[in-house]
Amino acid sequence: MTNISTTMHAPEYPQSAFKDDHKRFGKVAPYAFHDYRHTLEDSIRDILEYDLEFDLSTKWTDFRIVLGFLASIIGIGGAVYGFLVPFHESKAGVTASVIAYLAVSAITTYITLFIEDAKVATGKRIDPVGVDPPVTLTVASAVDTAWPNCQLHLTFHARAGARHAEVRATAPLEQYFTTSGELIAVRFYRDVVAWIHDAVRQTGNE
Repeated sequence: MTNISTTMHAPEYPQSAFKDDHKRFGKVAPYAFHDYRHTLEDSIRDILEYDLEFDLSTKWTDFRIVLGFLASIIGIGGAVYGFLVPFHESKAGVTASVIAYLAVSAITTYITLFIEDAKVATGKRIDPVGVDPPVTLTVASAVDTAWPNCQLHLTFHARAGARHAEVRATAPLEQYFTTSGELIAVRFYRDVVAWIHDAVRQTGNE
């Protein structure tokens, strides 16, 4: 068993939830590098949540949902107002609703492209016996698709109390997939667990 801290453990791959869960990903088309990335990011989230028992944050997803509802209300409200009120009286209000709708859409796009796209997951693990401080782990990713050196870049930032640690890892994308596009789950699982272990260990939680 791979120790993550005195109270946090990662099961060996044959006993892991990921051993069966990864099968839902199916095959990835050859050289579809962004699909490779998305499969690996989904895998990291599954490993964090189901095998390492991190409570994953959905803050930005929830915020986008709220913005989506707000944009819908603004759009529908502006359309109904413009329909019910004569144009010369409603044009200022309709214009304001269009500007507000565009502003909300711009914020949503910014979150999607510049915050969520780079961040794989943020999760917190609380020591059930209260010996170690809670560990917060943030994982970010980037992909270099310059053929033939297609690289996956991962950053694991761990925080426990006042201590911070960061581990950066780079690996060829093809290292984790067969030639037919199937995820080599055992290899990726072991590497991810080792990288997380290293980041958490450097905060003193071991």
